[in-house]
Amino acid sequence: EIAYNNSILMRQQTHKQANAGPEFVFVKDSHRFKKVALENILYVEATGSYIDIFMETGKITLAINLKDFDESLNDPNFLRVHRSYLINLSKVDEYIGSQVFIDERAIPVSNTYKDQLLQHFVFLGKKNK
Repeated sequence: EIAYNNSILMRQQTHKQANAGPEFVFVKDSHRFKKVALENILYVEATGSYIDIFMETGKITLAINLKDFDESLNDPNFLRVHRSYLINLSKVDEYIGSQVFIDERAIPVSNTYKDQLLQHFVFLGKKNK
């Protein structure tokens, strides 16, 4: 069990390898804990000591910082692209310069994280100079 500020109750291991990480987490939503499949998370945005988890079905706000949330996920499909953003790589629709687009939302990519992000993409066609 892992607890961070009562925001994440536990990580659930599945039939995957133990080091592959969970397929879902339980997050506190009001007075209950909701099961959230990691594949449904689009991106996570930090606002101070809180984060907003944006999903296909809505948004949940948690009292946890982005670094602790990222470390608790331990999932290679999630990548920090900015000090305030963590994205689900499988949900990226477009990449333009210093932004990625997920569900028509522009997510900034800082220079600090840009090279790491680009290693996850395969580009075809001519690059603009």
